[in-house]
Amino acid sequence: MNEKSTYNSFKAYSNSKLANILFTRELARRVNAQAVTVHCFHPGLVSTDFGKPREEEKQKSYIPGPLVRSLFMIDAKAGADTGVFLAEDPSARNINGNFWFKRKVRKTNRFVNDVNAAKLWELSEKATS
Repeated sequence: MNEKSTYNSFKAYSNSKLANILFTRELARRVNAQAVTVHCFHPGLVSTDFGKPREEEKQKSYIPGPLVRSLFMIDAKAGADTGVFLAEDPSARNINGNFWFKRKVRKTNRFVNDVNAAKLWELSEKATS
C-alpha cells in the first residue's frame, strides 16, 4: 500500500512482519472472550529456498553459497521449534497476542500498539471487501 515510494524488498519484508505482529495482536483482542490463543513467531534464519533468486529476477536479499548459509542459518526442524512449542505447551495458552522468538515473548518496536493493530484490521477489511 506504499505506492508512492521506490520498492525495496527488505522494507517490504519488514513491513509484512510488522503487519503480522499487529494482526496477531488485534486478533487476540477480538477472540479473547472465546478462550482462543493467538501467537506469531520468528522461526530464525532458516535454510530453505525462500528468497532464492529465479534466473529472470535476481534478489539482493538472497544469501549466497552453502558455506555462508551453514554459518548463519538453522535447519527446518530448529526453525519449527518455537511454533511446535506454542502449539503443544500448555504454558503458551496463558499468554496471548504476542511475538515469540526462541520460545520467549520478545519486545517489539514502538509501532506495535493497540491503535495501529486496530487500524491495520480496519484497512484489511476495506481492502478485502
